[in-house]
Amino acid sequence: MKRIWRTGALAALLCAALCAAAHAADPSYTGRIDPATGAALDVGEPLDGSQSGGRVYIGSGVYYDYDAHCFVYSLGDASGEVRSSAADGMVLCGTKVTVHSSQDAPVAVYKDGAEIEDTSVGEFGDVGEYTVATQAEGRSRQLLKFTIVGAATNAIKTFTVPDGFYVEEATRDEEDVSLDRYSVNMEAEGQYHIAYTCFDTGITYTLDTAIDRTPPEITLHGKFDEEMRTRSEVTFEGLQPGDTIRATNGGDPATPELNNDRTGGTFKDMGSYTMTVYDAAGNSSTYEFFILTYFNGTSLMFFALVLVCVVAVFLYVRHKRKNLKIG
Repeated sequence: MKRIWRTGALAALLCAALCAAAHAADPSYTGRIDPATGAALDVGEPLDGSQSGGRVYIGSGVYYDYDAHCFVYSLGDASGEVRSSAADGMVLCGTKVTVHSSQDAPVAVYKDGAEIEDTSVGEFGDVGEYTVATQAEGRSRQLLKFTIVGAATNAIKTFTVPDGFYVEEATRDEEDVSLDRYSVNMEAEGQYHIAYTCFDTGITYTLDTAIDRTPPEITLHGKFDEEMRTRSEVTFEGLQPGDTIRATNGGDPATPELNNDRTGGTFKDMGSYTMTVYDAAGNSSTYEFFILTYFNGTSLMFFALVLVCVVAVFLYVRHKRKNLKIG
């Protein structure tokens, strides 16, 4: 009987020591602890440096890993997990997002609705809307969605924080903007700075981007009639840094000759053109015009070549006729 009491007493002392270690690190902590080190596993606030690691659950099947500095999404049914540097619903600018799944986990990544074939790198930085989905448990399920925007964008009208986050600060052109705790109206143009914080981890993230809703504007030069037809080459000017052009001639891709500073260019070939100019924020303007037959350098060379051929044929026939007469 004494041996049983001694064993029970030793066990009680060991439990008390472990609980005391956890209490010393954080007196308010009531979650799970690592039985080997006494470190908190489910902390309710950011680690202050006194703990060696841990995690905090921020939703069903989702936790933040302090050691790896990432959000972890469980696939369920022992299928594995997905680790992402972005949480579901985040909008980010000027950063790359890493997404990695455990080995053989059935995960697919989509950008703007199209599946990304090669996800082996696991790092995404191009502007667009990304969706991470899984086929675990025999059904397709969206794990998380995040958006990457450029330094200027027209893609956001209202910024809504992810679940479990709140807006801490928001300014437009360095002035405070009206907001509630969970969203910011970004309809107006300007340079925005938004800081939003996770309730459970206390970690703050920022979004810094300019809202630009003004379409790009260029100027066309040519001897146009009222239907935008001309018998000359067409030049344009007014391109800004970051602008891109997509043009077609009769439905086929067409590429203008750009000038040295890439602020303008020239179309010379005959045909029906549709030219769309996109700016860095995603705004666009479309122009249509028709180049009719006219004599430019190319057509003059072609005409000269045809004339040379005609003269050559004429001289050859004349020479043959003279030889026939002599015979």
